[in-house]
Amino acid sequence: MVPSTAIVNAPRDAQPLRLLAVADWSFSRTPTPTAEEPLAALRRGRERHDLHVDDSVQSRLGFVRLAAAIAGALRRQRYDAIMPLYGSLTALLCALVPGVPLVAAFAGTDINGELDEAGRPLVRALFGVALSQLATLRAVEVVVPVPSMVPRLWSAGWRARVHVIPAGVDTRRFVPLPQAEARDRLGLDPAARLVGFAALDPDARVKRRDLAEAAVARLPASLGARLQVITDVAFEELPRWYAACNALVVTSDLEGGPVVVKEALACGLPVVGVDCGDVAEVIAGLDHCAIAARDPAALAAALAPILEERARCAAGPARIAARYGLDAMGERYRAVVERAAGQRRPAR
Repeated sequence: MVPSTAIVNAPRDAQPLRLLAVADWSFSRTPTPTAEEPLAALRRGRERHDLHVDDSVQSRLGFVRLAAAIAGALRRQRYDAIMPLYGSLTALLCALVPGVPLVAAFAGTDINGELDEAGRPLVRALFGVALSQLATLRAVEVVVPVPSMVPRLWSAGWRARVHVIPAGVDTRRFVPLPQAEARDRLGLDPAARLVGFAALDPDARVKRRDLAEAAVARLPASLGARLQVITDVAFEELPRWYAACNALVVTSDLEGGPVVVKEALACGLPVVGVDCGDVAEVIAGLDHCAIAARDPAALAAALAPILEERARCAAGPARIAARYGLDAMGERYRAVVERAAGQRRPAR
């Protein structure tokens, strides 16, 4: 895949900051809301952003191409800051860029790590975490989506001054839609009760698809419920999938700030989850939403009345718009980028 560049122009009379954003996956082939939303938020401001992408997820050689693309961009243009949209090797590549302040924006597993089938830390993921932590040594600003990730930073200095910016949602895109129309469009059973399970990699051990399946299996047979895995779908189709479901279940062992929860609520979809990341904070007090123990029976008990009533979360869209909309997210990211641009030497 040839690295691509997308440029957002600022008003001609402005003196915008120039930010080089870097991603190691294909936006067109893989839904990546953790990267899509910060970019969408920033694009509402007056900064100028150059985005370089290479699909290193599909091919590890992509990291070589990505490094070459970054070097080429820096030869052609002066940047005020560079921001990788994920940690691990991508963040380290950006950290090695001389003379350009680094904003290290982490997402979740790049700091939290992952677990294997036996619940042990996954060695490959630990390597990625180590690279993320090394990148912070050259960062002038560090961003995480939830407070629970702060203690996981190795540097005491960063734990004291890291920025917590929750994942945001484009509430102009994620809106409630008629369920019947959504199911008709997607070819889904109009009578079924569907429990959504949304993940980029639903089979990743940390997402605990096995727990979600066990919970749905414990539901009364009279409900006719089944787990609807939402993955590998076009980003613009996600609101329709949320509309088609009756509830979203989140069963992860570890999370940053799962954006799927905010997207679902913006669409009026009830959420039942275990206490991971910021899920409890996001859904607190919302109708037809619940935090349950990491147990199939407890999750099933929380899901059953929602499915029985075919209820929606009426207050969800307003909650997300007020607390997690892109405008608020963009303002916070812009402040961080401005701080980074004002610093000449990397913090250590």
